[in-house]
Amino acid sequence: MTYASLQADHLPVPSGVILPSHVLEMVARVDPSLAAHQFRVALLAGGVAKELELSPEESTLALQGGMVHDVGKMAEGVAAVMELPRKLTSDEDAVARLHPNFGATILTRLGIQRGIVDVAQMHHEHLDGSGYPDGLSGEDIPRYVQCVTAADIFAALTEWNRYYRRPSPANTAFGEMFAMGSRGELDPQIVAALSRFVVRRSPDVSQSTIERAMRRIPDESDIRAGFKNGWNYLIAQFTTSVNSVSSSRN
Repeated sequence: MTYASLQADHLPVPSGVILPSHVLEMVARVDPSLAAHQFRVALLAGGVAKELELSPEESTLALQGGMVHDVGKMAEGVAAVMELPRKLTSDEDAVARLHPNFGATILTRLGIQRGIVDVAQMHHEHLDGSGYPDGLSGEDIPRYVQCVTAADIFAALTEWNRYYRRPSPANTAFGEMFAMGSRGELDPQIVAALSRFVVRRSPDVSQSTIERAMRRIPDESDIRAGFKNGWNYLIAQFTTSVNSVSSSRN
């Protein structure tokens, strides 16, 4: 799928008004795995924002930005590289690292609000300036974007759809993320808030409860079912899954 598939006249929305959830739905029609990843990140980022007591506006930007943060991976050229079933070469990685710029361009042309565009553009930036594509640092990276960054890293470390490596247990993933905090790449307060959010929904993290829950919900079939039942269906399914897996450990 290329950018043309995300043009406004291809989106099933009324009156030409395009929301992040509409973009996510269109992504899911072509790449359910990417849509599922973005939905997981949205749930986690929104939860972290609320955990940190960010303003309602910032919490909404974290949630909605998470829904579309990786849409640039569908750009022509980037999509072909992202589908390779192995670890990328340095040249291929350089192409993949263009996806924040492509994502920001796609969302801007679709008329998505600036704060959400910033999530797509900045979600790989690190506080110490070591991220990409622009090497931003410190206060140049909005806090709601940092919530999405942390959620994205956690999801990437624990998901099962990565061809080139096995997923990490949640406690191992948090260990890596707290190390990133110690090095100044991430805000340790945001990592701690994410861990609290995850643990509260899955007390038995050390026994892989949250990994199993996130592995199951939402998946491709759940994303497709969401078209018929609405996005609240997906949220209910995720919550039900976490609760049922947690109960099975008791």
